[in-house]
Parts: sequence; C-alpha cells; structure tokens
Amino acid sequence: HIDTDIIIQQVVMSLAAESLQELENALDAEHDKKQSATESGASSAIAVSKSSKTTHGFKKGKKGSSSSLSAEASSPSTAAISPSASMDAAGSQPSSLREEGAASGASSLSTPSTQGDQAQGKGSQKGAGKGKQDKYPKKPKLTKAERRAIQEEQRAKKAQARGGGGGGQKQQQGSSKKQDSSKKQTSKSGPPSKATQEVAVDGLKPHRQVTLFSHMPQLDRRVPLTKSLGFDGSSKIHPAIVQIGLQHASDKVLGSTERCITLLQALKDVITDYKTPADKALSQDLLVALRPNLDFLKTCRAFSPSMGNAIRHVKHEISHKLAHDMSEYEAKQQLLEAIDDFVENRIIRAQLNIAQFSSQKLKNGETILVFGHSSLLVKVLTTANKTIHDLKVVVVDARPTLSGKLMLKQLIAAGVHCKYTMLNSLSYVLTEVDKVFISATALLANGYVVGPVGTAMLALMAKNFNVPVLLCIETYKFLERVQTDAFLDNELGDPDDLVQTGPRSETLLGDWDQIADLKLLNLLNDVTPPEYVGVVITEIGMVPCSSAPVVLRVKDAGD
Repeated sequence: HIDTDIIIQQVVMSLAAESLQELENALDAEHDKKQSATESGASSAIAVSKSSKTTHGFKKGKKGSSSSLSAEASSPSTAAISPSASMDAAGSQPSSLREEGAASGASSLSTPSTQGDQAQGKGSQKGAGKGKQDKYPKKPKLTKAERRAIQEEQRAKKAQARGGGGGGQKQQQGSSKKQDSSKKQTSKSGPPSKATQEVAVDGLKPHRQVTLFSHMPQLDRRVPLTKSLGFDGSSKIHPAIVQIGLQHASDKVLGSTERCITLLQALKDVITDYKTPADKALSQDLLVALRPNLDFLKTCRAFSPSMGNAIRHVKHEISHKLAHDMSEYEAKQQLLEAIDDFVENRIIRAQLNIAQFSSQKLKNGETILVFGHSSLLVKVLTTANKTIHDLKVVVVDARPTLSGKLMLKQLIAAGVHCKYTMLNSLSYVLTEVDKVFISATALLANGYVVGPVGTAMLALMAKNFNVPVLLCIETYKFLERVQTDAFLDNELGDPDDLVQTGPRSETLLGDWDQIADLKLLNLLNDVTPPEYVGVVITEIGMVPCSSAPVVLRVKDAGD
C-alpha cells in the first residue's frame, strides 16, 4: 500500500517546480523587453542631438561645448553605436542603471536645443507683447460725467446724420436721463431744486414704491389713461369698456360686486356690437376681440377676484357652450342670456338668500357692527330691519376711501337706526356690540378671507372682546387659491389719496414726492385668518371657513 501523504507531497513539489519554471521564463521575457527599449531610446536620443546640432548650431562664445559636440558628431566610431556593443554594455549593467543612464543621456543631449527653443519662445512673446502695447495703447480712465458727455455727443451726431424727428426725440430722451441722474445726485445732498421739480411734474415720474410691494402695479391717477387711445375708429377698445375703466380708476364704482356687475354689462355691449369676420369662427375670434378690452380694464385698475371669476365664466361660455353650426345671432343671444343668468342667480338671488339666512342669527334689540360699505350687508340689514325690532347698527369707517358714509346714507334711507364712528375708536364701540358682520372680496381655499384693509384688525379686536364675527359672501367669490398674508398678492391704491385731506395747496404733505426718503403705501386689501371668523353665510347655507374647498368642488360639479 502506498502512503497517500507521500503522493500528495510529490504532486505538490511537481506543481511548484512547474510554476517556478514559468516564473523564470516570464522574468527573462521582461528582461529582454527592457533591454530592447533601452537600446532604442539611446539611439533615438543621439539621432535627435545630431539633428539639433546641424540645424541650429551654437554661438561663438560657446566654442568649447560646440567643438566637443561637433567632434563627437564627426567621429563615426564614437557617434554610431553597434548593436553588439550596446548588448554587451547592457548585459554588464543592471537594468535600473541602464534605464537611468539612457534617460540622463537623452536629457543631456536634448538640453541645448530645447533651451534654445524656450529662449526663442520667450523672446517672441516679449516682442509680441511690446508690439501689442504699441499698437493698442492703454486708454485713460474717464469719469462717469465724461463718459456720459461722450455718449451724448455720439447720439447728437447720429441724430444729425439721420436728419429728422427720430434723432430729436432720442436727444430729448438723453437730456431727460441726464436730468434724472442730476436729480438723484441732488436728492442725496439736499432738497431738489426748482428745475428738478419741474422735470418731475412735467415728466410724470412714477411714485416711489415701498420695496416689499414693488412687484405690484401701483395706481397713479396723474397718468391719463386714454392718452394712448385713438378715437378715430382705429381703436380696438369699446367705448363701454373705456367708460367703466375710468369709473373704476376714479373710485366712482365702489365694491367688488358693483365692479363685477358693471363689467358684465360692458361685456354685453361688446358682444352685441361684435361682428364675426367672414373667414373666422365666432367662438375663436370673439376671445381675441375681448383681449385688448380686458387689458385696458386691467391697466385702469386691477381685477378683483369676483371679476376674474366672472371673466372666466364668460370665456367658458364662449369656448365650450357655443355650437359650431350656430348662427351669429343665436350665439350672441346665448351669450347674453348666460351673462344675465350669472348676474341674476349668482349675485342678486344669492344676496337675497344670504339675507334670509342672516336674519336667523339676529334677535330683537341687538346691536350690529359693520365696516365700510358693502351692498350685500345693506341688503342683509335692510331685510332684517323688517322683521327684527329695535335693530341698531354701528358703521365703522376708515380713511382714505371713507366708504362708510355711503353705507350710512343707504341704511338711514331704509329706516335703520345707525351710529357712525372711525376705526381708531373701535375698542370703545365693541363693548356695546353683540355681533360683527363683515363682507369680503374673496374666500380662499385655505379658509383665509381677503377683504378691504382694516377687516383683519376688526376681526382681531372682536375676537379679543369675545364678539362673534359673521362673514357674508357669495359663492362666486370663492377662489381656488392659497394665501396667508397680504404681501404676495394685493392691490395698491394711489398714494396721493393718503395725504389729500383737502385742496392740494392746504395738504400738509402735498409735496411728499419731492422728499427723497419718504414713501407712501396705500394698501387696499388685507387677509384675515380663519380662526377669527365664526361662521360663513352663503346662498347655499352656513359653513365654516374650513369648508371652502367643499363649496368649490360642489360649485365646479354644478357648472
């Protein structure tokens, strides 16, 4: 029997011998490769040195080095290395020493040519730099005033070359810019001069805005809104749109509901006078015809949320409810009826239903507080006065609109017992008030209430005095928008309204726009959190503020 351990040892030894033999063969192959690479590197370095010596040469001041190198080049026995000699030399030295020697020889032989090339490159760069400096001399630094003067001269020359009104207009624009810059400089140092004041008034420079609200358009009644309109028949703006635009801008129409109704009446006039072109469809071209009219209204004053919803309703009727085979007369009649139904059902009847629901929350002898003017609250209080005995109303007003005066006038005409006070005396009045009724411009999807500025302060004070706040609003004023403050989206009124308590000459801050560090902010709306409102009374019933998304879904499903 053969021992298995002996067999395993023999097998292992045989495998080890074979692996050692393979390793030796691999080392020999690597040694041969390195040897051949060393020989080729040395021969190429010598060839490069020969070519560089013959082409460039050396200067006379370096005779020793040039003669030695030329002697080496002239003697073929020393310059040319035979393969056998190189093999012997390589075999007598280690591989690392052979590589270092080859590298040092190549670098030493190639040094003169490369140094000459580098020196020549530096000289050419210096020469090019000097030539560029001579060709393009450095311009002297000019002050801001000198640069502006040069620009004005260039503009004047261009204007003379063109020879006409266009150049004159550009020259006037340049001079106006110069005057504006001088005005900025004088405002920093002191009060503006008389010439600067004349430029500001004649040029109708826009009012300075508060930086936090600079992203919003600011109403300025000094600017004539109809200056750019042509009344020769070429204007695309309908006269009815121009009329209500001017009324909205001058605050002759107060309240979001009244503005929405006047807008819809003007759109009816536009649709009635519209004529469809021969090669176009009414459902497509009418929307194009309405666009400039709506843009003009927006320049007069920003749309309220209720106006935006009404416009979307009209556009939906035009684009989705009109049949393609319908005649122009039938299409117009359908649109006019749709607008009348919107005003009748969504505004007038909605206010009647809200008035009936609100009467259920009132008792005999109660005192109700209202803020500003609202046609909906006038309807609510006049309706309640017929059934509620000894009803008293406190009208709170605020500058600059003083819209509460109109509210007071309408309530007294209806026989309601009223009191009138200003917003600064609110804390004294709330002690004798039972309920607070407010109206709003919009109710957002997150339950926040957008109303006239001062509504949020009124709701906050009422909550501190434990007086319930009831919001009366139509559902067409519900918005699928989220907002928690009045900084992102709001409406800016004319800042002159804040300082005009009488004639311009008697106003204390009549020249406020000439004071450099003074800015006026006239916000028209604010945002009330839902926790300050007890209940929302709509035409479909009483709901909390948190149910605004549910009302929006129901309304969209009905539409």
